Amino acid sequence: PITHMVLAEVHKRTQLFTASQDNTIKMWEQECAGAAKRCPLVGAPTPLNGMSVFSMLNATRIFAGCDDGVMYMWSLPPNPIDLKLNFRAKLANFLASVPVALFVMAAILVDVCAAIFFEFGIPDADKDCFGRDSAPA
Repeated sequence: PITHMVLAEVHKRTQLFTASQDNTIKMWEQECAGAAKRCPLVGAPTPLNGMSVFSMLNATRIFAGCDDGVMYMWSLPPNPIDLKLNFRAKLANFLASVPVALFVMAAILVDVCAAIFFEFGIPDADKDCFGRDSAPA
């Protein structure tokens, strides 16, 4: 059963957090049709008795008291947790990343260097009438 509920503003949206006897803290995402999706955030070693959520600037901290008499703290990531990120959105994020851009630029550079070498690096005497490399075998 749920032992504690907190409404808190996280990433410019009001979110519902629940703590329960199953040792979990969940963040509930409100859907436009009235239904809610849950996002399990953390698990504690013992059942949770109370919880508080504190947000300041980009840092969000969750404090929870457990049955073992210990208070635990967790930090949420600075970016929103997006439950709707599908394959197409993940692929778009990957293709827009810096490593992919560097790889594409390196491939273009290799292609340009190869074109320059094969255009100017082979003497005209070693080319046939079509401009192909015809070095003796």
